[in-house]
Parts: sequence; C-alpha cells; structure tokens
Amino acid sequence: MIFLYAKNSNKKYDPRFEWLFRISSRIAHHPNKINIWHSATKFLTFFVDRINETDQNIRITCEMWVEPTFVRADTLLERKRAREMKKKTPIVLLLSAVSCAAQADITLDGVNGAGDVYTNTESVSWFNGHRTDDSIYGDFNNQAGLTNIHYGVSSLAGESAGLQYFFLHVEVPLYAKNMIWEDTDWSNALSNMDPNSGLTESDVASYRTHHETHHNPFTMNLDFNGATGSEKVIFLNSNGGDEFKADLDGNADNAFGLLDFKDSVDYLLDNNLATEDLSLNRNTTMSFEFMFALDSGLNEEILSYVRNGIEFHLSPERGLPVPAPASLAFLGLGSLTLTKRRRLSN
Repeated sequence: MIFLYAKNSNKKYDPRFEWLFRISSRIAHHPNKINIWHSATKFLTFFVDRINETDQNIRITCEMWVEPTFVRADTLLERKRAREMKKKTPIVLLLSAVSCAAQADITLDGVNGAGDVYTNTESVSWFNGHRTDDSIYGDFNNQAGLTNIHYGVSSLAGESAGLQYFFLHVEVPLYAKNMIWEDTDWSNALSNMDPNSGLTESDVASYRTHHETHHNPFTMNLDFNGATGSEKVIFLNSNGGDEFKADLDGNADNAFGLLDFKDSVDYLLDNNLATEDLSLNRNTTMSFEFMFALDSGLNEEILSYVRNGIEFHLSPERGLPVPAPASLAFLGLGSLTLTKRRRLSN
C-alpha cells in the first residue's frame, strides 16, 4: 500500500490531498509485478509534479508499506525483503531515483560498450583475494589496485516498456587481467610466434610468473577453465566480510534486488569473439554488469559496499615483473606436471 498525504505551507494537514493506493492481490501474483511497481512510482512522480504546478504551497509527503506477497519472487529478487512484515521506506527517495535525468539505454552484455552511457563513474580500490601474500595488489587492509566503477539509472536496451533499473559495471584493470585463454600444451613455454593465430609466451609470461610464486614451474594451465574457472568479484562490508559475490561461471548472490547480470565471458561468447578453445581478446577486461530493481535504499547500500574496495579473485594475476631469460630457462628444469583447475560454483 502507498499512503499519500499533504501539508500546507503552515505544516498543517490538508485533507484535500489524501489518497490510499491499494495494490490488488492479483497484481501480487502477476509475473511482471516488479515492473508494475515501477510504473506506479512513475505515475506518482507525475502526480506530485502536477500538484506542485497547481499549488506551490502544498508539500506532498508519501509513505510506502510493501506487502511481503508483493515483493516475493522465486528467482533473483531480494528474499530478505519478503520476510519483512512491513518495511517503511521514504518514497521521496524512490521518486527522486525514478525521476532523475534519463540516460541512454544500457545494453546488458557484460561490458561497458560504446553505446552505454553511465551517468556516474568513480574510482575505487581493489585487491586480489587469491593468496594475498603472493599478490602485488595487497589485501583488504592494504588495497593496492585502483579501478573505475560505472553506475546509474537507465532503461534496458530492447525493452519496449521503458522501465527504469539500477545498473552497475565493475572491472579488473587490464594491467591485472585480460580475457585470454587457449586449449594447448602448457607444460612448456609457448612456441607460437604469430599473435593472430594463438597466444604467445609474451602474452602469458606475467601470469606464469605470478602462478609460480606458489606453484611448480610450468604447471600453469591458462585454458578456458584455468582462465575463468575460479574468477569472481566480491563486495565487502567495512570489516572485510562478504556481502555480495558473482563469478565468471554465471553465479551471483540472490540479493539487493538483482534481476540479471552478464560478464565479459558472456560478451565474448555471445558475440562470437571467442570460443572455449581460444580467446585472443588481449584488450578486453574481466568485467561484470549488474541490473538491479530500482530501490534507492538497496542501490545505495550495494554502492557503499563497493566503495569499501572490491575483492577480485584472480588465479593467476597479471603484473609481476617477468624474470630474465636465463631465469626462465632455469625454472624450466622444474616439474612438468599439468594441473587443471576445477570450475567453482557458489
């Protein structure tokens, strides 16, 4: 239910403006109920604007009670909200989010493409949560990396209804990870010299250096599973605890009103820019693009966790200095045992 009431310029209740909006139980079970809810808030925005135009002395105040049957969903919506008997949220915040300046549609494909115009960009710190003692990017208390996040309210490209959502894009900088892999023999240095036909040793030397800080020489396997199987992103609270995570296997926490997401692996495979056997996308970052239901409280909450610093799980990472050629030859005398990383799921 939404209760809408008004006070005049003397802050006294004005009975001319009082409405109670009831959401029918039929809508509560409608498969498109979340979009219906967003449409209702857009109507209220229009309604409040019209009153402001006709009577400048009236201040419209709104309160919202969200019935648990209304926000309950079976898949990727925030289930903890459904457990709340009554959640009071200042609708002024929600109306403000809905009525903000419109931007171009976002194409939810896993990357920040040329047609995506995010209204906000921020620089945040990050670290590699995989074996932090061997990483040059620090840990939660000493985050040595910097990356840009992009976020904003927009409609979804290709959706005719023009509904508004909250989008968030995060990525690992290219200096630490790019989207390359190849199904080949990894037990020796790569012999290929043609960068257009496959990976070269110079493509992977930095990854190999990091891998060998905690593995035997020439045991890195940068095939599809090795390059993407355990890679993930984690948003943290102020104590470094997990609040939200997603991985390149297509798993994400059912939280904060998440409706859908894509990552850069989706982008490359969906657009035939790579196969599971080979990816030469040296200038493509590891990235995630999330679409959340428009809710100012939840949207701001997840941004607050992102601003604590992002934990990326990179195994291996890129960026360590490559040893001199003589050192590489010496390392080649070590074990030639192959390892294949098993793909993880949350």
